[in-house]
Amino acid sequence: KILNIVADNTGYAFGSALAAGDTNGDGFDDLAVGLPGDDTSGAIDSGSVMLFLGSATGAFTRFATVIHEDLGGVQGVAEAGDRFGETLTIAKLGADFFEDLVIGVPGDRVGTQDGAGSVHVFMSKSFGVDLSDQMVLTQSFIHSGSPEAGDEFGAALSNGDYNGDGFEDLAI
Repeated sequence: KILNIVADNTGYAFGSALAAGDTNGDGFDDLAVGLPGDDTSGAIDSGSVMLFLGSATGAFTRFATVIHEDLGGVQGVAEAGDRFGETLTIAKLGADFFEDLVIGVPGDRVGTQDGAGSVHVFMSKSFGVDLSDQMVLTQSFIHSGSPEAGDEFGAALSNGDYNGDGFEDLAI
């Protein structure tokens, strides 16, 4: 089936990133749509993500869950230039049956470093993406180096079983 969504012309960059996967374990793929140019809480280009749930008919839910850094339970603060949702992937990262939502925020300020970037990993449960069960990854989480201005960590995301252990891995 074809999803026909008409985006407005306000610079939200609606759909510049897409990811599909079953975030609520119902057997139907859901669709995450990035809007990295969205102005959240007045912060220009802070970004957001819309999550549409799939169904047996092939149609997506009409009303999406909107996720951004100023949403209750979501870590971080929406700041100008964050570009939350510029990159997306949905991956089965835990030992459960649910696929998890991963959101790149390459313009995120980390400490005092503008544009160092971060990645939000939202774990999923039977009801879908759990906004209160999340990790925010930065370069310092991955290795001993410190985030630097302009690094744009999270500007690219991928997932797969890279080491052959039967579990999906996340590449940032």
